[in-house]
Amino acid sequence: ESMQKNGKDIKVETVDASKENITRQLEIGDNIQLKFLTTSGNQDAYFVKFLGGMVQRSIVCSLPVVNDRVIFIKEGSAFSVSLFSGRNVYAFNTTADVVYSRPYPHMHLAYPRMVTMSKIRRSQRIQVNIITAFTNLSTLLKSKASGMLIDISMGGALVESHEGVGQVGHELECNFKLQINGTETFFSLPSHICSQRTVQTDSGKLVVQQGLEFDEIPYQQKILLQNFILQSISNIQLG
Repeated sequence: ESMQKNGKDIKVETVDASKENITRQLEIGDNIQLKFLTTSGNQDAYFVKFLGGMVQRSIVCSLPVVNDRVIFIKEGSAFSVSLFSGRNVYAFNTTADVVYSRPYPHMHLAYPRMVTMSKIRRSQRIQVNIITAFTNLSTLLKSKASGMLIDISMGGALVESHEGVGQVGHELECNFKLQINGTETFFSLPSHICSQRTVQTDSGKLVVQQGLEFDEIPYQQKILLQNFILQSISNIQLG
């Protein structure tokens, strides 16, 4: 089975969760996305923290928190789940088997039998249209520029501007905002310009497109960017 995302194929496979060992590359504190399976119309997505688990038994995670308040989960509640493990995204339905309030709020999700798996390439690009501010760290006065991000991935982005935001090889600080789970999230990512071309728009104007490669992304920003890509893909996979 394959799906279309932004004009590109995303290959989706159904795999045995225990043989695939879907949590093997998760670290404690990694994010898992939950959506309630309910007829009440609540389609909100929540990010919880992976805390551990055992293959064929359960996946242990924190409870959702909204506005610094823990959301109460009834045992037996059903969820659709998306999680990153390595370069794969796994999507499946499950239930909250056991919910604990002590020593801290957490729950055991039933370990799924079958899951859908999508490979997330470092170059997996998500189309966006985001105003972005740049600081050119390679110029003496750290000049400022602005442009429009037109796609983004874990590895980099494509920016479009009238005159370019620097020259190939220049190091940049790339500042922009993304909507993640309904919240506007600010990013400040180190990057450098690795390519440049001039293209003509549909209206006949000439614009400069420059390929950016992200340098070492701070851990928390990396998780947030993964969440954005996960959210963008799971919107198709999970509805």
